[in-house]
Amino acid sequence: LPTIPDRDANDHVRPFVYETLTTKALHFSISEIQSRMQSLKPLALDLDYTRTMMGFLLFNDRPSAIGMIGLGGGSLAKFCRSYLPKARIDVVEINPHVIALRDVFHVPRDDGLFKVHRGDGADFVRSPPHRLDVLMVDGYDPDGIPPALCSQAFYDDCRESLQPDGLLVVNLHMGHCDYALHVERISRAFDGRVLVLRDRDCG
Repeated sequence: LPTIPDRDANDHVRPFVYETLTTKALHFSISEIQSRMQSLKPLALDLDYTRTMMGFLLFNDRPSAIGMIGLGGGSLAKFCRSYLPKARIDVVEINPHVIALRDVFHVPRDDGLFKVHRGDGADFVRSPPHRLDVLMVDGYDPDGIPPALCSQAFYDDCRESLQPDGLLVVNLHMGHCDYALHVERISRAFDGRVLVLRDRDCG
């Protein structure tokens, strides 16, 4: 029988941690992995798609302000905090149960330049605290990308949240039935200036 996800009164799914001798992984279901950390190298980008997303450094290797939608196991947040120590980083995560696991995955504590916010990513891009040099969108729930994080209005707001030369980096799953539509919406919001990259897992 399929496992029914454990949800709280506000319909937030409680993730669980699957641990091996060398890794810790965040899951909503055992069939799909959300994030994975090497236990002895907690800052390493263990999943290929996270290394692909960090490709933005080829275009801007010294961003001053980074926004992230979706914390997960914190792989991207930890990496950016460590390797871009002068950048202001705001991470937005809607699920409190995900945030509650931040210590398990060695996510840094909040300070003057790094903060994890409990909130809706769509609200964040509509009213960002400041213009962003880079916005990374990696917001998934057990059902995939929430509709609020892939609408035309959302991508239009993403562009408005950026500096004129800012970068949007989006994790999309190629197997999704609306994958082409999502790429089209991003392209429309950014006047066709879109680069599509596949990770080695072709996901």
